[in-house]
Amino acid sequence: MKRIASLICAGLLAALVLIVLSPTARAGGIQQTVTQIGTPDNSILASASSAVSAGVTANAAIGGTAGRYTCVTQVKVHLANVSAAVAGDVTLSDGSRTIHMQCVDTTSFGAYCIESYQPPLQSTATGGTWTATVPALSGGGAGDVFVNGYTRVGGC
Repeated sequence: MKRIASLICAGLLAALVLIVLSPTARAGGIQQTVTQIGTPDNSILASASSAVSAGVTANAAIGGTAGRYTCVTQVKVHLANVSAAVAGDVTLSDGSRTIHMQCVDTTSFGAYCIESYQPPLQSTATGGTWTATVPALSGGGAGDVFVNGYTRVGGC
């Protein structure tokens, strides 16, 4: 009886070791972690930024990879050091459609304008590019525009 119990315990322990050490089990754990942070399998992260300055239009673009859709997850605009209050119609476009967001900065505060997209915005076609545009600032100042996302064969 003691020998049978020993064999059962040894068999269970061996099975547990195989499961924990198997590449499939480890890959599944890693895949789950990646999924939790919002990036699907077979995707390539993409980001772009551009400096914003007085009197100059700023553009930041991601995508343009043949055979892959471009997926935007976030657009961020930071404005600071303006000499007079400014408001801008920040746009995000893939050439077929345009999304607008207002970003306002005053002389006493800086501005952080953040738009997050869940589910991500998908380009109209494969190889498409998303471009965020901040219009020329008339009240002086400077800042940055950022576009974050990924490209993927199967869409977003």
